[in-house]
Amino acid sequence: MTQPRRVTLDFDGVLNTQRTQAEDDDPAAPIPDPPTAGAREAVAQLRAMGFQVVVHSARTSEAPRALDAMEAWLKEHDIHVDAVVREKLPSDLYVDDKGFRFEGDWPAVLSFVAAGLEPWNR
Repeated sequence: MTQPRRVTLDFDGVLNTQRTQAEDDDPAAPIPDPPTAGAREAVAQLRAMGFQVVVHSARTSEAPRALDAMEAWLKEHDIHVDAVVREKLPSDLYVDDKGFRFEGDWPAVLSFVAAGLEPWNR
């Protein structure tokens, strides 16, 4: 049996707008930010295309309960994914607001870093 194709989405800055910091910088606190425009529809479309959609976030390494907060947020905003995980899984695509597609060109990486590392929403 073949494994389904998988897309892994970062949580903060990709699915949610990450406009605010969690109270007391607690990554497990309830998440007040709304979804990014089109997130719900895009996730539904990826799943309709046959992809397994997985959500991953660095916040889960900071607080064990962060996974619960993320799952509650997804449910609140009616965004249906296949899994929310603590560890990075092998995937066909990783979508991250702080990512860079490496294509074997280290000078391009260094140029990207030198240009600044602000996420799209800041």
